[in-house]
Amino acid sequence: MKTSQTIAFLGGQWGDEGKGKIVDWAAQNSDICARATGGNNAGHTVIVKDKKYVFHLLPSAITHAKVQCLLGNGMVMDLFVLLKEINLLQDQGFTLDNLKISSQAHVILPFHKLIEHYKESNSSKKIGTTKRGIGPCYADKINRCGITVADLYDFQSLKQHLHTQYTDLKQALSNKYNLLPDEFDHDLIQMLPAQYHPPKDTNIVEHLTNLYMQIAIYLSKFIVCGISLLAKARSANKQVVLEGAQGLFLDIDHGTYPYVTSSNPSIGGMLTGLGIPKVDHTYSIIKAYTTRVGEGSFVCELGDYQKVKKESQLETITPEQIQDAHQKMLQSDDYQTGLYMRLKGKEYGATTGRPRRCGWLDGLMLKHCVTVNGPNIIITKLDVLSDIPELKICTSYVYKGAPINYQGQLLMNGSIIKEFPLNEKILSRCEPHTYETIEGFSGDISNSKSLQELPLSAQKYLQAIEQISGAKICVVSVGPERSQTINMQPESILLSKNMQVLPSNKHF
Repeated sequence: MKTSQTIAFLGGQWGDEGKGKIVDWAAQNSDICARATGGNNAGHTVIVKDKKYVFHLLPSAITHAKVQCLLGNGMVMDLFVLLKEINLLQDQGFTLDNLKISSQAHVILPFHKLIEHYKESNSSKKIGTTKRGIGPCYADKINRCGITVADLYDFQSLKQHLHTQYTDLKQALSNKYNLLPDEFDHDLIQMLPAQYHPPKDTNIVEHLTNLYMQIAIYLSKFIVCGISLLAKARSANKQVVLEGAQGLFLDIDHGTYPYVTSSNPSIGGMLTGLGIPKVDHTYSIIKAYTTRVGEGSFVCELGDYQKVKKESQLETITPEQIQDAHQKMLQSDDYQTGLYMRLKGKEYGATTGRPRRCGWLDGLMLKHCVTVNGPNIIITKLDVLSDIPELKICTSYVYKGAPINYQGQLLMNGSIIKEFPLNEKILSRCEPHTYETIEGFSGDISNSKSLQELPLSAQKYLQAIEQISGAKICVVSVGPERSQTINMQPESILLSKNMQVLPSNKHF
């Protein structure tokens, strides 16, 4: 008899680790795929038969018609973004009969986006958020004045809620930011997609109320109690896949605060965000190198962040651009090495389009990930590192700064740090101290189906990851397609009884 299993796939770095591809691959024979936290500040890319899908709210398994896809209680949702994703998939022939939306998920309103827009635009210390209203929506949730999906169906209360938020925020924000009389109304309207802008001289509260009433009526066929759905599935021995958003180091409790998101992308967030008692297996997804989007310290960064910020957002990347970066990389230019990773790995944000900062793999981060989320990891984008002469994994930092007390220890200038410090003041004054250096590998590895088919130096790189971090590598991704996936444990829970078993691999 089939045994119920709940399997979580989480980001193990600063997000953008390739979770979409892995979840799509692993969930194709599951019964349910559920998201627990975050909103459309996440971007998951899935490639199916050369067709690219980018999801910001919908779970990555949504293209599998037989897999129920749940947007869980712990999420915050911009319903206009959700409608856009639904419409795009329906236009391509997907019925979306498998979409389920938890009634207790919170709704991102235009007010939340406006608050974040003003804050980020006027702050001297920018966090580098996506300006999608995520943080202000979670703040309202914690302050017990938010609005859930279920609340949309009480139309009278909905109108009163919108009126109160409009009145209170207009006064507060107009005073705080010295807005002109009509500036708040103008900026609020800009938070809506253009097709939803109100006609001239329309009462904004009336317009928003009517919009959300119509959306509520349309979405009603998708609304469920997420907790009950998952409880019944587990009782019926269903396979449940949990899809994390962002990554561990963006976790509000376990990440690089304050440069974090407003939810818990760690394993604990899966439990609270979905209302489940346990997760049977947890896999942290780790990119074969490290990337970060936006502000915050990045000890192993290759090149200058200020220079990266001046780069253009790229929709297409040519082989000539990659080759040019490769030639300059061979001249030992750290920035060009990072640029080579960025171009070859298409490291541009799925949500914002911003170029991602690239750097060597960080062993201290990996050890912290193993401590919080457990030892099982999945390595993605190993193919991107091909043709780099030497690969490095950082094994310690050196502190450069004035004496400071950290967790009962006095750090002096020159102190060696071997555990990741969750303190921005300390992290910003750290530099790489020691690296494990592994000879690079060359050639196209995207068709490798087993560990033995990888170049020996690539195998040594994976072995070094395990030894440095204490992790156990379970899967290696060598390309964006589902088929470009090496399962290191074909007998493991990653494969259901109907999923194709890849060739057996001898582990390290």
